Amino acid sequence: METKKVKRKRLNIARTLVFILFIYIIVCLGIYIYKEPIRHIEISGNSLVSDADIIRLADLIDYPPYISVSPSKVATKIEMNPLIADAQVKFSWDFTIKIEITENDPLFIVKSDNTICLADGERIENDGSVVGIPMLLNDTPDSIMTEFSKSLAAVDKGILYLISEIEYAPSYNDQNQPIDEYRFLLTMTDNNMIYITVSKIELLNKYLDIVSSSQVTGTGTLYLDSDSEGYVFQTNDKNTNEDEKNDKN
Repeated sequence: METKKVKRKRLNIARTLVFILFIYIIVCLGIYIYKEPIRHIEISGNSLVSDADIIRLADLIDYPPYISVSPSKVATKIEMNPLIADAQVKFSWDFTIKIEITENDPLFIVKSDNTICLADGERIENDGSVVGIPMLLNDTPDSIMTEFSKSLAAVDKGILYLISEIEYAPSYNDQNQPIDEYRFLLTMTDNNMIYITVSKIELLNKYLDIVSSSQVTGTGTLYLDSDSEGYVFQTNDKNTNEDEKNDKN
């Protein structure tokens, strides 16, 4: 009976060295990436909260290893600041972290307790750092104030800057029963006044077009709280009122 000879495979030294070198490079690259710190932090969308405060909130002040950072956890930490409504955190391949901020804008000062009402209805202590916003002069139910602030936040900022004072002004019938509990009176920087209700607050975006129209002369009170379409403007100018009467006669 013949005995079969088993051929031994020779070790391919060149291929083995290439494989070992490949594994070595992968391991070194992994160690490099694991230890490499964040090189740059890009922050956009913020004006109320400084870059330094955002980095501090995110616990990135020491520029920790890039791979150890969790975008979702960083976003959660940043959003703990009431002035920040949303934070989007993304990685970039050059060891950069990009943070996009959506701020929770301060809308008005609540005179009764000296707090600042933000766009989402939350109120924070007034430390005097926020200027140029109107003041709510009288007591307002919390639920109505929240609805008002959320609606007001959708108004163009250019219009918001024109509001100097706000007064809660619900309307009542002859039996002193509430008609509209969501009605407010706005005093503007141009001395006009506006009655507005929460459900129609988007009409404020047309304010500049209204006051620049030929139908509006002088200063007065603009009624945007009516159930009907359009608006009513009652002028405070006595001369204009007399002219209007003469025109009718």
